[in-house]
Amino acid sequence: MLRSYKYIETPHRFLNENIIAFFNRIEFETGDYATTFFDVSFYNDIVSHHKKIFEEPLKSIFEIIKNWEQVKRTSFCNKIRESNDIERICNREVTPLKIDDIDKEITDAVDIKKMFSDLYKQVLYGNHCKKSFGDMQEHFKQFKTNENEIFKCPVCGLIPQNTKEEKKEDYDHLLPYTIYPFSSVNFKNIAPICVDCNSDYKEDKDVLDNGGRKIFYYYDDLHQGITINAKLENEKEHIFSFTYTTIDDRISEIESWNEIFDINTRYTKRAKGKADSWFRHYWEFLEDPTYKDIDINLKKGMYSSLYKKDPDTEAIKSPIIAAMENSKLSIAYQETAKYKMNF
Repeated sequence: MLRSYKYIETPHRFLNENIIAFFNRIEFETGDYATTFFDVSFYNDIVSHHKKIFEEPLKSIFEIIKNWEQVKRTSFCNKIRESNDIERICNREVTPLKIDDIDKEITDAVDIKKMFSDLYKQVLYGNHCKKSFGDMQEHFKQFKTNENEIFKCPVCGLIPQNTKEEKKEDYDHLLPYTIYPFSSVNFKNIAPICVDCNSDYKEDKDVLDNGGRKIFYYYDDLHQGITINAKLENEKEHIFSFTYTTIDDRISEIESWNEIFDINTRYTKRAKGKADSWFRHYWEFLEDPTYKDIDINLKKGMYSSLYKKDPDTEAIKSPIIAAMENSKLSIAYQETAKYKMNF
């Protein structure tokens, strides 16, 4: 993750908070099912309108676990709570409940995958949630405040992001709800990223199936970004290699990010296609007559400063230009510049 988002509190979070509250209430409950297991307004506004998708499956789960030994019930409810502690999951401090590890007694009675998929696709996007919390386009508008005015995908830094006035981006579930269903509507598990990262590379990968490495949390306030360095390995073939660092040595998270989103492959392909045009543009700037009386090194610094501030600049552009400073193309430009100076 090249940079993290700032988490924005919106009413949409109440859907997930009320699901967790339901399990908190039934953890020690042994009586009959009651609608009072839900907050009154939440039941009336949301649950009562989604009985088949929402209420009936939760009632079935309750009827099963109320007969369990208390230790087993508490363990199950704890796993649901831990499945929603996304930051600690990313730090590998707790482990979320995978769909394959849910007690068979529950999965035989309830289609858990469908239930939580419907919660996200139908309940969250449905008219009743829209009326109570606002639609998902409204969430995107609130999310894309000045604090999250990121112009390129924060995962890859290659693809432009929409502004809050435009159609919302793809929302990615960091922990896929097909594998970790109990965080399907947790907005600390959901973030807008580009369609390439979301659909073409990450897809439904189990991001925690990586040998125990940490992964980047989308809303990590302490993450100060990744520095990219490029090296020109083969000028004729336009082959570059890349290394990545953070000021706090997040080696584990970087490895996971690179693997999940196939970053090296994508950067290598992009560099192969764009390196020459980027470098040509760079030298056109350096040779611009407007700056003819300015020292060449100062002009290089001006270019770097100018395009670092440009929100449309791709993350690998500056590293690629730096890597090409001693290339044959660069030497050719320098010789041409000397020739022009002699006339």
